[in-house]
Amino acid sequence: MHRIFHIKPYIICLSKSGRGPWGFVCALLISLFFLSACSSTKFVGEDEYLLADAKVKTEDKTVKTSSLKGVLRQKPNSRWFNLYKAPLHIYSLSRRDTTRHRRWNRMLRRLGEAPVIYDSVQTELSVRALEQALQSKGYLHARATSTTEVTGKKKKRVTYTLLPGPRHYIDSLSYEFDNAEIERIVRADSQAFKLHRGLPLDLSLLSAERDRIISLLGEKGRYGLHKEYISYRADTLTGSTGAVLTLRFKKPVGTDERAYQERHFSNVNIYEGNEEDEDEAVYYRGLTFHLGRRKTMNKRVYFNHILPARDSLYKETMIQGTYAALGSLPCIASSNIRIRENAAPDSTLDADISVKFNKPHTVGMELEGTNTAGDFGVAASVNYANRNLFRGAEVLSLKLRGAYEAITGLEGYDGRNYLEWNAEASLKFPSLLVPFLPIQRGKRIKASSEVTVVFSSQNRPEFHRRVLTGSWAYQWSKITKPRVRHRFDLLNLNYIFMPVISETFRNEYLSGDDPRYVYVQLTPQQLDGRTLSNQRLSD
Repeated sequence: MHRIFHIKPYIICLSKSGRGPWGFVCALLISLFFLSACSSTKFVGEDEYLLADAKVKTEDKTVKTSSLKGVLRQKPNSRWFNLYKAPLHIYSLSRRDTTRHRRWNRMLRRLGEAPVIYDSVQTELSVRALEQALQSKGYLHARATSTTEVTGKKKKRVTYTLLPGPRHYIDSLSYEFDNAEIERIVRADSQAFKLHRGLPLDLSLLSAERDRIISLLGEKGRYGLHKEYISYRADTLTGSTGAVLTLRFKKPVGTDERAYQERHFSNVNIYEGNEEDEDEAVYYRGLTFHLGRRKTMNKRVYFNHILPARDSLYKETMIQGTYAALGSLPCIASSNIRIRENAAPDSTLDADISVKFNKPHTVGMELEGTNTAGDFGVAASVNYANRNLFRGAEVLSLKLRGAYEAITGLEGYDGRNYLEWNAEASLKFPSLLVPFLPIQRGKRIKASSEVTVVFSSQNRPEFHRRVLTGSWAYQWSKITKPRVRHRFDLLNLNYIFMPVISETFRNEYLSGDDPRYVYVQLTPQQLDGRTLSNQRLSD
């Protein structure tokens, strides 16, 4: 490790003069050279080999080997920028003697990566995994082989060769159902079929079709169906790459006879906290409340955010939508929905919804340092939030912020300081406060209405400014498409008042003739009044 002492002077030199990109590149190259000084096979045993590389190759250009590397059971050490095994070399910097420099060794080994030792068993498992991956993509007669090569002292390279053979395609497709009603539902949605003649016999396509059918039936009131109800039979044709594919929908052995029945909810129960603390049941618009002695949230809010109700048809999207709707309420920490089947021969379901709440009040403080063009300052803020103000999941947020900055380099101004304080208040409602909105339409969307008022006071050497802002905004998104969000600003008012304007600032920026400096043209009456109305001033 004597090279370390020759490298240090160059690093010091670069830190003083190498400020450009070339200095960074040189420092990076020197660092890599320093890491390379330690052998990567330092921790490789006597009869062991470091897995230097693992390649996958094939003569069939239609097979993408890059997508198949992920199935390998043993991969070489990771590389930086796909070029250099820096994590392995960092690990190699640690010492064999673990009794001394324990912390240093532990840190290096945590940051680095232990050497990957070649394992013939893992290589054979990788061969089998590659064959299975190819067969799942329609290459039913695919094979793979492996060869090893010693590339250096205690290093081996493994090369996997793929022999995919011909790819099989769907020549014809048929369906078999053990229930006429299930068949009717599936065939009625034929436009959404993912399988058709000419597609490759790809396992991912077959699995996607199974998921689609199960989801479709889940939206038609069928509860408890899963992918094991659907199986495939593929008959290959002799001397041809075509396959006769049959999709079979059959109830597994021992399945309840009610599996194919349309399910409705008999009861939808809501619990706050522990079910042991429940009070007598209270019924409200198709929901049964067990809120206990201490009622945390209004029943109306539950109704607007819970999709299932008594006698409503079971739908899987109802359950997922309820999770999303309840999770959007800041006052709720977590929710759990348990579906129970009532005793036979009754085919109805019960939904038990348990809700746990966050602490209603939160207080926070922030302290920050500022630097504006070399002018240093400090700012502090205090935040308060009430997540359930009127027991309707309304969120009240209050924020007070103050900032001070010492301004230097301004000529012709009396003051040298900048002082600012802001007060902000907002109230957010968990629904669209719009009259005449149908209730059912409101339950299909996640929405909020927010009222915000902000007052800002700024005292600069150039001017003093007061800004008052008020806004009313709506935000919403569909339960089925939560990533697509909409916002509508119903009202947004801004009032700007400037009680003080410096004479220097007035002469240089408000009343001059040079177009480079004149930002706002004002009349003498406006300048004397020191009030800017319906004018925009850039500071």
